[in-house]
Amino acid sequence: MGAAYAIHVEGLVKRYGETVALDGVDLWVPAGSVAGVLGPPGAGKTTLIRILAGLTSPDEGRVTIIGESRTVPAKGEPEKGGPGQGEPRQRKLRQGEPEKDEPRQRAPEMGRPAEGGPERDGPTAGGPEKGRPTADGPERGGPQVLLFDEPTAGLGPRARDERWEEIRRLVGDGATAVVTTRFPEEAVQLADRITALDRGRVVAAGRAGELRRRIGGQVLHVRATVAADGDAVGRILHELTGTVPDRDSGTGRLTVPAGDVMLVSALVRRLDAAGIPVDELGLRLPRLDEVLRSLR
Repeated sequence: MGAAYAIHVEGLVKRYGETVALDGVDLWVPAGSVAGVLGPPGAGKTTLIRILAGLTSPDEGRVTIIGESRTVPAKGEPEKGGPGQGEPRQRKLRQGEPEKDEPRQRAPEMGRPAEGGPERDGPTAGGPEKGRPTADGPERGGPQVLLFDEPTAGLGPRARDERWEEIRRLVGDGATAVVTTRFPEEAVQLADRITALDRGRVVAAGRAGELRRRIGGQVLHVRATVAADGDAVGRILHELTGTVPDRDSGTGRLTVPAGDVMLVSALVRRLDAAGIPVDELGLRLPRLDEVLRSLR
């Protein structure tokens, strides 16, 4: 691994019985950058953070952090229950309200991991508390690496914005950070580069703009004036594009990838012929969540 990378993860595999929490995950994080790990619950995000923090070991693969490599432990060697010499250390950060099934935990002191938190991707417990950073590296001059596991889970908009600013401040002095999240907006706000996980596998990686460009073109969105016309609009879009449009159940808005800008005029003609009025029709760049769905 080149010196420019603070974190290098290669071929990580972690199993919990028959459950494969991580399945060949690769991750490269340049020094001084923020890596976002995006995925739904159960994607493998917390397991990845625990491995990076040295709180659990992979079944296969290698982790290198600030030049120090960790590989699969020798047979019979117990997994680390907490940080030792050269292992990640905990640092306090305000915690939001716990998730519904998560017991409230005591804030960990420096060098002591929080205990009792549920493992999201496997059956083991313990490890970094949700929302709190793990700091890896020499204490003199501050940590070199910060690990944040879903730092805004359970927070309202104002507290979320404050947490984002706090993270930016912590990484502003040259530290390297990994932030896991289930929210595409959060990944875009905080991360220089995004790695998307789904069922333990990397399904996409790159900057937000790069991921958007992967599906090409733009997204067409349309909303019928009369909700009952939504099905007819959906059929027309399917006929024109060969793709079943996504429907927002709350607004009735339909969206579909638009590889050809002429799709708009074709749709207008079909809607006019069918006598279907619409309140909204246009093109926009795809959102990150739309990109990820298309790549799965």
